[in-house]
Amino acid sequence: MAKCREDAKELLELAGKLPEKEQLELISKLSYRLSSKRVLKSKPKTWMKMAGLGKEIWKKIDAKEYIKQSRDGWEK
Repeated sequence: MAKCREDAKELLELAGKLPEKEQLELISKLSYRLSSKRVLKSKPKTWMKMAGLGKEIWKKIDAKEYIKQSRDGWEK
């Protein structure tokens, strides 16, 4: 574990020497790699399991009034 920390510290120091644009590219590539692994590990969700999600947000809102107010804001 200590070796990994030393390697990470060394990589961070090397990354700090890169131009800003290349540092951002490195961050982007690392983020993509980590997020794609996370997506593969998670189970796909079905729409049926999402039914009712967030319903508490709309509990006290009248649907017809909400639509009317939304439409009133549209450009004509």
